[in-house]
Amino acid sequence: GRLRVLILGSGRVYKDLTGHVGDISTCSFFPNGKIGLSGSSDMTIKIWALEHAQCVKTFGGHRLGVTRCSFLECASGKRFASSSRDGTMKVWDCGRSEAIATYTAE
Repeated sequence: GRLRVLILGSGRVYKDLTGHVGDISTCSFFPNGKIGLSGSSDMTIKIWALEHAQCVKTFGGHRLGVTRCSFLECASGKRFASSSRDGTMKVWDCGRSEAIATYTAE
């Protein structure tokens, strides 16, 4: 999958982000506009350095496609949440590169 980041107002392509094997189903941006998240049907979430169009880290742990991902407001600014078609929501710690909590739909 490929994610195109556009320049607001002009519609011009700012960066092309490639790296997911499946279709990209969700994306989110850190408030400073320099970091992005993308989630895919390939069951992974990627963190992107937008200025360089580089994948900084890939997180895996869902058993089905990722449906949503979003940065969380916290003191460290290093956490995000994701949900999946597998019925789980995970909270991830970027510094530790792992899920620190998993919630299951019942």
